[in-house]
Amino acid sequence: MQLPCSAIILGWASTLALLASDAHPTAVLWTPPGNISLSDWIWGPGGEQRAPKPPFQFIDEDFKGTNPKIRVRDAKGDEWVVKFGSENHGDVFAPRLLYACGYIAQATYFVASGGIRGVTELKRAKPFISKDGRFAYARFKLRDHKSFVTTEDRTSKQSSGVFGAKITRQVALCCR
Repeated sequence: MQLPCSAIILGWASTLALLASDAHPTAVLWTPPGNISLSDWIWGPGGEQRAPKPPFQFIDEDFKGTNPKIRVRDAKGDEWVVKFGSENHGDVFAPRLLYACGYIAQATYFVASGGIRGVTELKRAKPFISKDGRFAYARFKLRDHKSFVTTEDRTSKQSSGVFGAKITRQVALCCR
């Protein structure tokens, strides 16, 4: 479903109103972006240090939404939602664009290929992952939804924002 721009503006306005309320007195939605480097565009909000590190261990399959997804744990112990299908590039680009403009964004990465250990009994994701766990063209999104990156600290300092994912999703829906 594609949202009209008026719906996005209304969503942002309600988010700003909630941020301004007493419930979130220190929440920050936007900061001046400063100088954007090539590395910021390549690695996105999480930087190279937050990127998923193999080997990946299968946790389970996620049946929410329309595209096939699974959850995995990487070598650092971080949990990721791995998405397959046609939305991968937009889901990776949108947080980079928001981050470059100074908005809070969630760490997302495109992984061209890799392997996942312990994959069992897949349903929707089965066409995208071979029996030995090999995959190609996947989007990895950090599962810690309270871990957003602001432009205040480009060394990947984590901020406790709670609205970055909603805004990222709204922009991704509008721009498809």
